[in-house]
Amino acid sequence: MSDDPSGGHTSPTAPAVLISDRQSAPVDVDALASLARRTATTAASSPSRVSGRSTRSAGPPMRKVVSWAIGAIGRLDVRVRDVTDPAAVAISSNSTVVTPGLPAAAVEACLAGDEERAKALAPSGYGAAYAVSKLALARWVRRNAITDEWIGAGIRLNAIAPGVIETPLTAPIKAVPEWYAAYANKNPMRRWGHADEMAGPTVFLLSDAASYVTGTILYADGGWLAADGRFTPPGI
Repeated sequence: MSDDPSGGHTSPTAPAVLISDRQSAPVDVDALASLARRTATTAASSPSRVSGRSTRSAGPPMRKVVSWAIGAIGRLDVRVRDVTDPAAVAISSNSTVVTPGLPAAAVEACLAGDEERAKALAPSGYGAAYAVSKLALARWVRRNAITDEWIGAGIRLNAIAPGVIETPLTAPIKAVPEWYAAYANKNPMRRWGHADEMAGPTVFLLSDAASYVTGTILYADGGWLAADGRFTPPGI
């Protein structure tokens, strides 16, 4: 066991975990990748802690994971420990399935990086633009996971698709009691999810337990989709 800067302990076989947040300035990709290759441990700007298990040797593909995450989101809060078996996990949403009528052209515009066209084509209905962007992300993961740039370089690429989770993004919904209750009652578990409940699926996809898993979208939505998750909030 090794001490980490936060005063806790981590297993010498825990993988890198990249926790992304678009609210801050970018970090130095080269420095971060160098840190990963040296199997050092660091924590930056986030109290989040996730650990897992991995056995294969670290190498240059780690830089691709770091570069992709920063390029896609803009910032990383990072904890790195004995980086091996590089893997990346994107955050999609179950809204990609439960929102009807998402236009394929808008999704393709997102994938092409044409933000203005995507905005013009996205439906104006409740949550539709969000669902379009998350569907584009899910398709990007599936298309790219099997390419030479990803699995060909030894990097597994997957995504998790949460249901309704208590976060700052959903705070305006939670603030309306009727909406909050409606979302909870629609879910078979009769409650909203919590952000820390997404750590388990993420760790699984990063760990050796998922060493034969790539190009997968893992739904973590409390059974929403299994219960036919089509839903229109009250008053919409």
